[in-house]
Amino acid sequence: MTDYTDRADALKTALQDVVRDLEADLGKLARHRGRTNATTSGPSFRDPGPNRHTYNQQRSEHPGRVQATVDSYRPAFSTARDLIGNALQEASTGPERTIRTQLIDTTTAAAAITTHDDARTLVATFEE
Repeated sequence: MTDYTDRADALKTALQDVVRDLEADLGKLARHRGRTNATTSGPSFRDPGPNRHTYNQQRSEHPGRVQATVDSYRPAFSTARDLIGNALQEASTGPERTIRTQLIDTTTAAAAITTHDDARTLVATFEE
């Protein structure tokens, strides 16, 4: 490996970790929506109500928390895109340009995430 590919590999790993964190956070929200205190951290057990329908209704409420979570990750993806663009500017070979393009495309896809399914789909592309 060259210094360029070593740096690209480090950037790729860091970017994938942030996307995985977002996916995990959105997965938790998908299961625990309806909690009235959004600042509560850690696992909790919420009364599901009298039946599964009521529980599922609780889970579908409060979509603003999903948007707030997605929005909280946007600065990280913007920073990643800038850093990747600057650190990997001088791609002189075809494989280096391919690596740079893939990383920029991943940051663009990450910034477009709006749902847990979007995040899961992107994370699935990381498996090698």
